[in-house]
Amino acid sequence: MKLKKVYKRGAACCLFMILLALLCAGCGKKPEEDNVFTINACKTRYVPRSILDQVREEYPDMEIRVEMYGGSNFTLDVAERLEHHDIPDLLVTTRNDLQMDTYKDSFLDLSSYDVLNRYITQSIDSMNMDGEVYFIPNFTSLTGLVYDKNVFREHGWKEPHSYDELVALCEQVEKEGIQCVGASWDKAGTYSNMLACTMAADFYSTPEGSAWFYNFVKGNAKGEGVIEPYIANYIRWFEDGIFPYGLNETGASQRKRFDNGEIATFYGLIGNFESDEVHEYGLIPFFTTGTADAYYPTATAGYFALNKELGEKGNEKKLEVGLRILDLLSTEEGQRGLMRGDACYSFLRGFEGDLTNITDSYQDVLGQNHFAPMNIDMNTLAASAAELKNMMNGLISQEEYIKRCDELKKNETTEAYTGEYLFTAKEDFTEEQTVQYFADALRNYAGTQIGMITPAINEQGEFNNPTTGIAAKFYKGDIYSWALSRNCIMAFDGTSGWAKMSTGTISGEKLYELLEDGMCWEQIDNKLNNEYYYDKGGMTSPFYYETSGLDVEFTSDHKIKSIRLEDGTPVEKSGSYTVAALHENLPDSYLTDLQIEEEKTILDIATEYGKTGMKGYKDSLPMERDVNKVEKN
Repeated sequence: MKLKKVYKRGAACCLFMILLALLCAGCGKKPEEDNVFTINACKTRYVPRSILDQVREEYPDMEIRVEMYGGSNFTLDVAERLEHHDIPDLLVTTRNDLQMDTYKDSFLDLSSYDVLNRYITQSIDSMNMDGEVYFIPNFTSLTGLVYDKNVFREHGWKEPHSYDELVALCEQVEKEGIQCVGASWDKAGTYSNMLACTMAADFYSTPEGSAWFYNFVKGNAKGEGVIEPYIANYIRWFEDGIFPYGLNETGASQRKRFDNGEIATFYGLIGNFESDEVHEYGLIPFFTTGTADAYYPTATAGYFALNKELGEKGNEKKLEVGLRILDLLSTEEGQRGLMRGDACYSFLRGFEGDLTNITDSYQDVLGQNHFAPMNIDMNTLAASAAELKNMMNGLISQEEYIKRCDELKKNETTEAYTGEYLFTAKEDFTEEQTVQYFADALRNYAGTQIGMITPAINEQGEFNNPTTGIAAKFYKGDIYSWALSRNCIMAFDGTSGWAKMSTGTISGEKLYELLEDGMCWEQIDNKLNNEYYYDKGGMTSPFYYETSGLDVEFTSDHKIKSIRLEDGTPVEKSGSYTVAALHENLPDSYLTDLQIEEEKTILDIATEYGKTGMKGYKDSLPMERDVNKVEKN
């Protein structure tokens, strides 16, 4: 009671101060954030280091902070960031059709800024959403029918300049016993991509087609009653003998035959073909079906957007920095800094690209800026690609295919897109907690004493080599199995899908060493103009392990003060302990009795763990599994 009396005297004052603090809390960001400009990035999508260095020099009082993503699904990472409004000041993204319903509240409308005038009208119009433009484009790659000019000269074939001439070429080629168009005919996705190309030339190249696509992605338009003519045109490419019916040959096999002159053209990105002393490649565009109008379908490498908050009062300096970065990106030098290889193009007005030899027979197409975006609604087409192939094989009708696409769009949250419900994150996980989840999953699956993994990016923003570890973090809300692909890494050998688990025995001495010193990797060669992906002349800074099954206490200089197993047994340097880890995240040389799990990947193991109802080591993670949602799912 005495304490109550003492504090009661100042109650009115305290109440006023609390209210004032609450009001101020909504007035803007923390003062220390006013001079920090954030940009997201991954290994292949970024603002070039040369531009960042120039901006840092021009704005020495502004910290340019790059938030690196180290996983294997950057597109999903951006989608998750948009869904949870975790948006940097400048957003780098692979696509401009993710979470479109969030754009108006998330991004600054660039339509009134001069930077857009540097790009050809068609590229900007293709991104116009109800009169607003939120992105500037990255460089683009051209898609078409790649051909070897030397092979064409040898056979006396002429490059086609209309749809009818392309049909005639295929007839001529087939008479010589040569296949006209090669591709990965075993993959259903090839059929979806080709549909995107024919629709790019027939429909998406028009304002009506571009508007329909964005409305379809947002769920405000249907395919039925609109795209029937364009599906019919797509079928015509097969019926007229351009694309072959019934082939199931792999892309590797088809490419080998193309290189040997057994196939006349090959469908794909020109960037996948490099001319040499033997081969001189060109690129045939896609023709509007039945006409001489030609378009190069474009696969844009990415887009850049500014956070809408930069337009608010108090963020004038940040806005100036953001616009300066867009300004530098929108120069020929800036675009070339983004490009990888010579077979790339830019939507900048007057851009002098390196495609003259590749497109010398089709300079009129480039001169007219006849580029058409390869618009693919990934969620719908990824789920319906097999049905598209079935349609082409006569197993379902055209009408059934279109209805299936509309059904998938109507029921966007399908298992094909989100997977199974696993658990609910009661709050945003930290990156450390997210890594620990995967360490817990490995330990639980393997039945070892210890589970341990590093993050994919260390505190300095560096990548490890080989690329391994766990990326990003779980956001508050329901977590589904497909979302885990955002956190996982592909196998380090690049051929085996998702990363594998390794188990074995580690000595106490090695365990102490790894936990105290972390793991350092040799820096990767500078193949890209990426700030954190180049050779600094040595080793990376440490990557520290998150563990499961251990209680570790460190001193201020990161030395182990105490370390015990789950049952309280002290870990001795002279002892040996069983451990589960990602293959090569904990190097094989540190383990005896090494075994590599071949049946299940880290994605499989982490998914199964999410369904157990466990909450991490000693229930330390803010998660729970909702039985009602399990039954609904």
